[in-house]
Amino acid sequence: MNKLKIILFVSLALNLLVLGAIGSFIVAGYGKGKFNQTELSEKSGRRGPAMRQAPPVLLWPMLQALNHDERRSFGRDIRKNLNEAGLGRAKGQELELALKESLQTEPFDLQAVRAALSNLQKHGQARSDIVLEQMLTNLSQMSPQQRKEIADRMQRKRQRKR
Repeated sequence: MNKLKIILFVSLALNLLVLGAIGSFIVAGYGKGKFNQTELSEKSGRRGPAMRQAPPVLLWPMLQALNHDERRSFGRDIRKNLNEAGLGRAKGQELELALKESLQTEPFDLQAVRAALSNLQKHGQARSDIVLEQMLTNLSQMSPQQRKEIADRMQRKRQRKR
């Protein structure tokens, strides 16, 4: 009889664990795609490794206010301009590799690390400048109504955060 009680108790505990997991998915919104990678990338307009490459911080509210098609167009234009300027992902990866190598050299060479960090900083600043210029170009090509809609979306998003 004792074994039966233990087996029933373990079975009940496992059932409650499964029900708790399912309940947490429902409550947290996982089933609705709330934390879905695809939805997150659609909100930001980026996928894969690009999701980790942030545009200049001051542009975030404006980028989030763009609709899906505007963000996609903006992203395509930026990638084109970055590649034309020689500032694509490959260049950034090359600079990161140079930094990693300079960190691993023995004896430690402070000047090499400083130079590698400086190159990475210049690369990031040049990319940020291109992103900013592309945003200004896109805004200048929009109609007054489109710019007003973006400003309204920014305002609504700001009010929701309060």
